[in-house]
Amino acid sequence: MIAALSAYLSSKDPSQNPREVLEHPVARLEGKYPRAIPPAEHLTQILETLSHGGWLEHSLVIECFHRVPVGWLPAMARDQEPLLNPVLGSYTTAISASVGGYDWAFADQVSSRMKAIYDNTAVVRTKVLALRSLMTAADKLGRHAPQKLFSGYLEGIKTIDLALPVAEMISEHATPDVKKFKWINIEGYHPAIKEALKGFRIKPYEEEDMEGMEPPNALDPGDPDNHAKTV
Repeated sequence: MIAALSAYLSSKDPSQNPREVLEHPVARLEGKYPRAIPPAEHLTQILETLSHGGWLEHSLVIECFHRVPVGWLPAMARDQEPLLNPVLGSYTTAISASVGGYDWAFADQVSSRMKAIYDNTAVVRTKVLALRSLMTAADKLGRHAPQKLFSGYLEGIKTIDLALPVAEMISEHATPDVKKFKWINIEGYHPAIKEALKGFRIKPYEEEDMEGMEPPNALDPGDPDNHAKTV
């Protein structure tokens, strides 16, 4: 009986089982507020539950975050940023690690969620996390609509306080393929972002192929004949 009770309590503990604990309140709120955003205290409960899921494997972190209706995210971004930010951080890490294993259309789901957050937060670190998730999904899944959204957001960045952290994020996390997004307009971006994107250098095939290899005329020190060759 004690073991059964312990298992039951663990199933209700968000730190032990966040996916199952999340499902009940989300489903209940969807039923109670089918066309409205739930009150702030309920959104707080949802985010607190999500905050316990950072230890989950990446696919479960993504699944839990995507269980939250997109329509609730603007209110969370505006009014719940201190709780949303660590949740978004875990999600961004999961997207970076595993989004390449999803269907290409999944990029649209990531795009709609990051748009809801980016458009409704004034906090720089939250905007940067949203852009990183959007950029990664658009890049790894090759979806044009998210690429266009990302490029448009870069074009809209005019202040140094946002441009610098976005440039740092691009330098650290972008691949050279981001520079090839169809709507990328490097010359139209803030100078900091322009420099970050220009910093990518795609190696010629021959250089890439030879990297880490010995020069073609290198002598094998284990070959006794090489002493004479050296002389």
